Amino acid sequence: IVFVNVSWYDPDVYLTSIGEIQFNNSTYNGLLTNANANSLASLPYEIKDSAGRSITRIGVFKDIVAGRIKASFGEITNFVADTLLVRQARVGETLIVGGVNVKDKLAEIESAVSNASFVNPTSLETTEITADGAIFTKVSTDYVSPLSGNDLVIDLSQSDTGEQLPVTDESGFGKLLVKGNAEFTGNVGIGQSLVVGSQLSVTGNASISGELVAESARIKKLQAEQIEGLEGYFSTISAQYITNVTNVYNNYNNVSGTEDQVTSSSGELALAGEETTSDPDLLSGLIDTTGATDSASLADISQSWEITNPSNDIKITTNVSILGITTLAQTVVSGPLTQDGTFIVDNGNSINVLGDTLYIQNHRMGGIDLLAGRVTIDTNGNAVFEGDLTVKGSLFANIVKPIGDGDITFDLSEPVTGDQLPVTGSVGFGKILVKGTDGETVYTLDASGSAQFSGDIAASSFKVTREVIAAEPDLSGTIEATSSAGVAVIPSGSQEVSIKSPYVNEKSLIYITPIGSTNNQVIYLARTNPEEKIFTAAIDRRLTKDILFSWWIVN
Repeated sequence: IVFVNVSWYDPDVYLTSIGEIQFNNSTYNGLLTNANANSLASLPYEIKDSAGRSITRIGVFKDIVAGRIKASFGEITNFVADTLLVRQARVGETLIVGGVNVKDKLAEIESAVSNASFVNPTSLETTEITADGAIFTKVSTDYVSPLSGNDLVIDLSQSDTGEQLPVTDESGFGKLLVKGNAEFTGNVGIGQSLVVGSQLSVTGNASISGELVAESARIKKLQAEQIEGLEGYFSTISAQYITNVTNVYNNYNNVSGTEDQVTSSSGELALAGEETTSDPDLLSGLIDTTGATDSASLADISQSWEITNPSNDIKITTNVSILGITTLAQTVVSGPLTQDGTFIVDNGNSINVLGDTLYIQNHRMGGIDLLAGRVTIDTNGNAVFEGDLTVKGSLFANIVKPIGDGDITFDLSEPVTGDQLPVTGSVGFGKILVKGTDGETVYTLDASGSAQFSGDIAASSFKVTREVIAAEPDLSGTIEATSSAGVAVIPSGSQEVSIKSPYVNEKSLIYITPIGSTNNQVIYLARTNPEEKIFTAAIDRRLTKDILFSWWIVN
């Protein structure tokens, strides 16, 4: 039996007892330059085996993959690593990190530090300092400028490290405090708040998008679209001024002998039952002077006022709020009139109430008169209409009575036309319909006077007012009649006679009654012809005498 084990053996490579390769040269600890870099490369680096013998074998590989590589000296053209761990690094020429030359950056810092003088460990004095980030407790400088093309930002929010700088009670957190005079030659934008301790001077335009709060302000000229809180005050002043002027004018017109103008101050006005008073005294007595100024009273100022005729138009473009009782004469409102936000009079012909019922005389203190008496309603609810009343819906009533000794008339002669209610198809033209159970029509009466009943008729008497005519037959033996009842004769030698009446139809009930003796012959209805409106009365045998009978058509 032969066992084959695939392995590799190199007698020139040995490790120490702890698995390490021995190097005879230590790591270089000097400044790496082009000169000593070449000398370092020419130094003899040896690898010894466990017996202390030097290993001189040289290996050349195109690609090598190793879990761990240990070398005393290496020359590498390009070195790419995901993670580089260096205990000590020496750079001879250039080290670029993130596109920045570290050597040049260190030179700038060295120059800045060399120009700075440290007064004490907590203070730094320098002509210029440039840094991506710096933390200062206090900075004293004559000029602060942003980098080219960037903004100058003062961030008062939380620091990026999560640690907040100590803030004094005077400044608070999130405020920029300016003590003394501050001057801005350009535009200033303030996002949150600005607290000025002494004086703020702005030589150009200042724009504030938020709210400006001041205990007092002196402004030579103020232009504003709206000033809250002053509309009601100005409205009160306007109303008081109008009242005072109106009082002056009314009292002035009450002076006897004066209508259109005020006489001079030397003249006297004769007031009925009172002492004469000059014009200035009259004005001072009529106008409220409780708000007089220090320099002159309102009465003195009013002497130069022009007396305004209240009959002229007085325009107030602001809102007027009157909280007391207001008495007005003839008043014209050009827009909607609203009371309590619910009662609205609009468009000159519309009255509406929002969310409730519109009440008229709900306390029943008096009646209602519409259209100059055409419609009146008294306090008991009795309504009188001088004209016609059209009800498009249902009319409910317990009792229908005539007015006085008059009649109640149902006029079915013509349909309602014009602006009145049109006649619907369900009613038809010229009919009165009476409906009973389940909405079925039980009685109809049309314009011709014809009536139909679906039930029985009970009456103490029944009278037909049509004239009963005893007509003579024509050449064909047919009697022409215009009524629904009459008298006819079956001539002697004949067995029948035909009667034509416009009231004969397929539902007609025709009653025939003989008048006198018929010699035991029965007169009967032989046939009807509704199309020709004819019915025929007959007997079974011919008689030698005439038989007189009456007939009656009931539909």
